[in-house]
Amino acid sequence: ADVSTQRTGALMWIETDAVRDNIEQGRSKLEEIKLQGIKGGPAAECWVNAVRDLEESCGSLDEESMARLAYSLLTCHLRQHRRPVSTCTRDMELERCTGTLPDSMFVIYSSFVMHTHNMCFYLQSTLWQSKLDHTVDRLQDNSERVAGNLQIQAEKQETLMVAMDVVSDLNTDILSQTRQLQSFIQYMLSLIEKIGYIQQTFYDHIST
Repeated sequence: ADVSTQRTGALMWIETDAVRDNIEQGRSKLEEIKLQGIKGGPAAECWVNAVRDLEESCGSLDEESMARLAYSLLTCHLRQHRRPVSTCTRDMELERCTGTLPDSMFVIYSSFVMHTHNMCFYLQSTLWQSKLDHTVDRLQDNSERVAGNLQIQAEKQETLMVAMDVVSDLNTDILSQTRQLQSFIQYMLSLIEKIGYIQQTFYDHIST
């Protein structure tokens, strides 16, 4: 499969064809469903409620909850086309609801199950990317502040050393500051690498 590199700020991560496809399909379907709610019609409120439930609880949905949400989307679809609707309440077993579906309706329901997974994947990846961007921005700000402090300290030390005309002390301080800066840069690179690993682990977990 094709693998490409994406960069956000100082963060670089690997994106595969499967990841891109899941994200794009989820984004596209979510926009389509939102549009159904905006357009109005017999199922407008149903679509709006389904999107709200998806966005509010997607991160904590288990397989059964996702399947129930897919059934809700099927209900919206049937209402949109003014077809008979069988409500599946929380106290009813899901198998009881899906078991009575005609074959054609079960195929549509199954497609909504897949769409629900993709939409959740899209929403979660967007949220995760936002958190990663925020973390990287904070790391960059901290890096700039530390670098600025190191520069100020270097200038003060240099002025003092020139005044005292102690060349040996000046060389020692410059060497010490250089090592501090190198140590900090190594720490930053290590932390960014860990963030990239966490993100890849998240994508791998979502994709399985």
